[in-house]
Amino acid sequence: MKLLAVLMTSLFLFFNQALLSAETEQDKKAEEVAGKIFGAPVSMGNYYFAKRALMVFGVKWGSEPANEEELEAKVWDNLLLSFEAFRRGIEVSVPEVEEEISKTLKSEKLDFNWKENKVAFDEWLKVKMNENSELFTNQLRYLIQIKKLREQVVAGFSPIVTEEETHQEFLNEYNTLELELAQFDSLKDAQDFFKKIKNNTKLWEKEMKKNPKISRRPGFVALEFLMDMWKVPKDALYEILKINEGAIYPEIVTIYSNKSAAIRLIKKKVAQEEEFVKLKQSYFDQVTLKKKYESLDNWFKNLRKEADIEVFVKK
Repeated sequence: MKLLAVLMTSLFLFFNQALLSAETEQDKKAEEVAGKIFGAPVSMGNYYFAKRALMVFGVKWGSEPANEEELEAKVWDNLLLSFEAFRRGIEVSVPEVEEEISKTLKSEKLDFNWKENKVAFDEWLKVKMNENSELFTNQLRYLIQIKKLREQVVAGFSPIVTEEETHQEFLNEYNTLELELAQFDSLKDAQDFFKKIKNNTKLWEKEMKKNPKISRRPGFVALEFLMDMWKVPKDALYEILKINEGAIYPEIVTIYSNKSAAIRLIKKKVAQEEEFVKLKQSYFDQVTLKKKYESLDNWFKNLRKEADIEVFVKK
């Protein structure tokens, strides 16, 4: 165990040195320890490097952090992934980095050749990001390395996908609804509203005009969108598919953020089984990929647990 700890520490110290190829005056505190991953120290230099990369390039996978605590968690997640990529020997070639630089400049609608015009490149980086080309290149190499790790892990999964799961994915995506929701913070308010309208569509419309703040319209969208983004229960959506357009669903439902809602069906498009025959393979592939990324999430949760990350940086 002691030998393993020594090897892990040596590996991570080498990783720390490889991550930043050149020191600046701001790196003088790089030897200070920001925390530990697998018991190995993470320098303040690497911590600030990872944090700056996240703030410059944003979140490349997962949800955007909603607060400082979530931002810090993302920084340490990326440090862990970068360490795991280094541990696996995942390398990033010069052409891969150059291609990513070209994509970045193209997305910014810049038309100069950055390889030939280093002055213009550095000037743009200074104005846009307040950093030099060396730091910018290292940040991209770091992010590409993490991306390649994720792709490698995903490629290693071989999930079992059934015919039933494939068909359900087709139904969730092809069945389409346009709903109007009367949304309330409390169940009681939703119930009071529901009693008032008494399944009267004209009264519903009158109440919507009188209280437009309670009205929500997600648009003409797939059931999958309503389940994932609005958190409308799957069973309720399939029951709504059975009622007539214009009718009011006879139950109050709980949606995102624990809101309560009455629902009126505006328009619907019901999936046709003959379409499934033509699209079966694409939906099989879709479910397979979804399961692979679910496995990736579980893999990372286990990796995070094994890493036993310690954070010493004060908020």
